[in-house]
Amino acid sequence: QGDNNSGNGGNGGIGGDNGRAYGAGIHFAGSAIATLDNTRIINCSATAGLAGDGGDYGPGNNSDGFADIGGGLLGSYWRNSAHGGALYCGPESDIRLARCEISGNTVQGNMSGIGGVNSNTIDADPLFAYVIPTFGGGIFCEAESQVLISDCNIATNAALDVNDPNNAALPAYRLNPYISYGGGIAY
Repeated sequence: QGDNNSGNGGNGGIGGDNGRAYGAGIHFAGSAIATLDNTRIINCSATAGLAGDGGDYGPGNNSDGFADIGGGLLGSYWRNSAHGGALYCGPESDIRLARCEISGNTVQGNMSGIGGVNSNTIDADPLFAYVIPTFGGGIFCEAESQVLISDCNIATNAALDVNDPNNAALPAYRLNPYISYGGGIAY
């Protein structure tokens, strides 16, 4: 006679990472070669997506499963954010800008996921959702890109902060006090 109550608990899944938003106006992928002359890139906005929460534990009769981490926590999590409100220059790209106007563009990050709930009340990380940083409200240049800017107007671009989803008057929780890099240009 079998024991129908001998199952183990299931483990929660890892939350999904934030959605990337690279180059709301123009996106030059890696190794691109381009020249923009007398071009206006104005009022573009790149906003990263929300990360998913980690899965909760699954209860079982012999043992419980484990919760898992929230999205946006592992590895180069900052890559899953907003980069370049007007212009994104990929790795090893060679971009020339002459007599261009790049203004009124923004990047805005979003929030990580939170960890799932364990049976022993020690929850998986992170315990609080936090802001994923943003880079280059106007222009974001990847490592090893070459960007030559001449006689351009780059003004009023911004890397925006994110407020607490539960209280818009408060800034959202952050792992680092610096969450917005390069309102005009981030290289």
